[in-house]
Amino acid sequence: MSNLKINSVHFRISDSELKTIKQHAEKRKLKTSQYIRNICLNDVAGGSFIADELLELRKSISPIGNNINQLAHRANSGETVDISSLVDIIHTLQKDINQKLKRVK
Repeated sequence: MSNLKINSVHFRISDSELKTIKQHAEKRKLKTSQYIRNICLNDVAGGSFIADELLELRKSISPIGNNINQLAHRANSGETVDISSLVDIIHTLQKDINQKLKRVK
């Protein structure tokens, strides 16, 4: 498949829509045409890509939430709770989330 761009698509948008599109493209350091191609070719605004990333994040976060709930339950019942291991897990998860969010932007 060739990357040579010989075809064009024309559609009408308002001045405010064009301004918004250009602002989004500039924010991502892309030409307007590249920004629009990225959106259109990635299931409208990254739909499936973003959904997959969010699902993966949810799968990562869910066990941690369960562990925190178990610790809270134990603490509320008077048990001594060691949360030192959670700090590393949360820090790793935070890094993972930040990396995934960079890909989505």
